[in-house]
Amino acid sequence: MRTRNTLRTGFWIIGVWGICIGLIVFGSGTVRAAESLNITDLEIHTPTIAVPYYHYTAKLNLPKPDTISVKEIKINSEPERNYFLLDEGETLDPNRPKEWRRMALAYRVKDPHVKKVYSNPTLYGRMDWENGKSYEVEITLQLGDNPKNLYQGKATAVAPANGGYWDPAWKNYQSAVVTESEGIRRTREPVELTILMYADTIRDPAREIRVVQYDCQTHTHQEIPSQVIDFHEVNMTDPPAYNAKGELLPKMMVPTRCATVLFMASAEAKSSGVYLVFYNNPDAKAPGYPSTLKVSGNPPGIVIENDFYHLKMHKMNGMLDELIIKSKPEYKFVHKKETNGAIQWNPGAYAPPRAWVHISDWEPGKYDYEREEIRGPVALIIRQWGEMPQMPELMCSIVYKFYDGLPYFTFRSTVHVRNDVTVQVIRNSEVVFARECFDEAAWWDALQGKAETRRIVDYPDLTEWIMPDDTPWIAFFDRAKDCGYAGIQMEYLNSGLTAKLRTLNPYLYITVGPWLYWTRALVYPYGSNNPQHLIKIPEGSVFLEQWAYLPFELADGDSPFQDVEKLSEGLPKPLHVHLEEPISPEMQVPEEIYIEPTKTGWEE
Repeated sequence: MRTRNTLRTGFWIIGVWGICIGLIVFGSGTVRAAESLNITDLEIHTPTIAVPYYHYTAKLNLPKPDTISVKEIKINSEPERNYFLLDEGETLDPNRPKEWRRMALAYRVKDPHVKKVYSNPTLYGRMDWENGKSYEVEITLQLGDNPKNLYQGKATAVAPANGGYWDPAWKNYQSAVVTESEGIRRTREPVELTILMYADTIRDPAREIRVVQYDCQTHTHQEIPSQVIDFHEVNMTDPPAYNAKGELLPKMMVPTRCATVLFMASAEAKSSGVYLVFYNNPDAKAPGYPSTLKVSGNPPGIVIENDFYHLKMHKMNGMLDELIIKSKPEYKFVHKKETNGAIQWNPGAYAPPRAWVHISDWEPGKYDYEREEIRGPVALIIRQWGEMPQMPELMCSIVYKFYDGLPYFTFRSTVHVRNDVTVQVIRNSEVVFARECFDEAAWWDALQGKAETRRIVDYPDLTEWIMPDDTPWIAFFDRAKDCGYAGIQMEYLNSGLTAKLRTLNPYLYITVGPWLYWTRALVYPYGSNNPQHLIKIPEGSVFLEQWAYLPFELADGDSPFQDVEKLSEGLPKPLHVHLEEPISPEMQVPEEIYIEPTKTGWEE
């Protein structure tokens, strides 16, 4: 059972007759006669890293140092709710992300424990200005605790001639600050950004949403290709509720739209950039971005290509089946030997007396699975999920992502153990090629700080090379063909939903036989010196990992794996993304929170 408890003890509630403007509650009644507020140095600014939206600054010349409640801000007579204050001596580096804020909820309380006294503050406020237009800013303040102690002032300024609002046909936008923190220059790195929107501000996300890169140095906009890869609607709301005076309380929940947008971001080493996501244009036409990513054929056996590779997926299971590197069209890399011959096999498991199985054994009508494709100009995303063939204890999923203009693709896999299961094998990340495809293997040896290579085809069948489970990358290659295929670890996690996890000293290894393969041994007594042993994996165990796969040409000189090593530096440590969403005009700060009847809220 859930009840609604009012935020009260330790804080005074600001009456529900108000609504929150900016980050302070505005009164909806008539403003009392106010003293004159001297506003100077009104300046209109383009987005910066610290303030990643169109904005203005204004100096507030107070009659004396005091606490401040901003009661109302109007821009050309229209209310504006987004602002913050900096006092004299406080600085804001425009080229660094602003790391502090106060939650909108915080301003529902009257006594914040610490009351800040301002001497000579500067107000930063959002202003969606257009080039060359004139703007009047009107600000009403309360100084101190007396609600009658009001001050009001106005100032005007003309906006710059360029750098203003991208396109007024799009009525809303949210800002994303993308930051590179590893000291590596990033070029066209995939970013997936999720935004929440009020229901009346978006209708057709694929048609309406635009991503615009804003150059903070040149003050220019550039629309870049983007793709909506997920969208859902939540239409929940709470019934009307009233306080003891019969006044309507703010809603706890409102209908919400959620979209995830994929785009390519770039950043210099140790720097940040601004990307603006525009929406709310009912008349927008579908963007029609150009793309080198091509998809043909009938699912699941589709053909995928871009400027770097030509791939064919298996006609039954949808896993990677054939590979051609476009710069080496004379070679086709395949497996075509054991089981159904796919290159990509795992996750896989062996629980005798049941057969050894892999998700590459999925087959419509025999071992069914669910499949979803998302096609667009930026990426093709394939999601497949279902039970492991012959092992209903294991729920598995995989996600492929193939990108326009990038030489690699990614593969994410998850195994969820739904019931206790006794096995001799659980493996993941298996990549299998015919022995004739490559004759050497390489991997990054962190202990020695260099790439290790082995001419693996010179060894007898079932010879293995073992490496730590966090090895950054592994590759098969052939010097005569001057190319190879690499796997780069991006993410790896083993966990237990029931607070219990059992693995068997996970590691990665390479094996040679009629084929060449690498894989991760999560649980592998079958491959030990005592292959009859068994191990019970507890219910709730989860095994998750993500790899990037790179078909590559060997580099000249002593470092043939330069492309692999470069990607392995950045892909496991992606760009940081911070979303700056504005306070919407219809936002109301909820006055209550749902908690259990016998418990108190955090403020008590």
